[in-house]
Amino acid sequence: MIGICLEVSTSCTNCKSKIHLNALVSKVWCHACGANLELTSHDWMSVIGDPIKEAPNGKEGEGSHTSCFAANYNFSIMAGRQAPRFGDTKTPMDMDQAEEAARLGYMVNPETGSRWSVRRVPEAFSDLLEGVKFLLCEDPAMLSRPGGEKFSLQKAEPQAYTCPQCAGSLTVDGTTRNVECNYCNNVSFLSDEIWLRLHPVETLSRWYLWYDEKERVYDWDDAQSVAVEKSGVIYM
Repeated sequence: MIGICLEVSTSCTNCKSKIHLNALVSKVWCHACGANLELTSHDWMSVIGDPIKEAPNGKEGEGSHTSCFAANYNFSIMAGRQAPRFGDTKTPMDMDQAEEAARLGYMVNPETGSRWSVRRVPEAFSDLLEGVKFLLCEDPAMLSRPGGEKFSLQKAEPQAYTCPQCAGSLTVDGTTRNVECNYCNNVSFLSDEIWLRLHPVETLSRWYLWYDEKERVYDWDDAQSVAVEKSGVIYM
């Protein structure tokens, strides 16, 4: 079993703002414009396919930065072979506890008491990630939305807002950028400054695949060289 670390980002197809993909999900939400973006198995194959293929031949701690294009996205990827670590202390995670941790949904860092996500591969991606046993250290903000599929834009801290039409005092919670005034019924668009206070931009974070490289289905592209005898014996 080996660990594969990932740091992945892309750009919103609607407003071109950067989006950090800190978890394996089918949808992501753009903090800048509020768009919900679909990520298919094909998109994720563009991201994860090469690391799964290359990591078993790499050395521990060895990785690289690459870019790749899918149908709708341009991905920036850092990937390599690295045993899973707690994000706050970089201490290796005890993978003997992974089975129990996956049932709980998290593993506790004994040094700090912080919780770090652990889960099995979602059914929607099971064919793509054959041989991957667990996903670790994904962004809990993404995973708190059931399956990473449903998005609530509301945040806990409402912001004061003044209607630009009548100067009425309002409170906005971030569920939408179009705000209707309770006094004059004017509809205004929240500025980037207020919107980002309600929805701070997520930072890029590292997450992991715990992978049994012996279970991956053989791909002919894995062959470094091939020779065939007249008898039909194949050497690779």
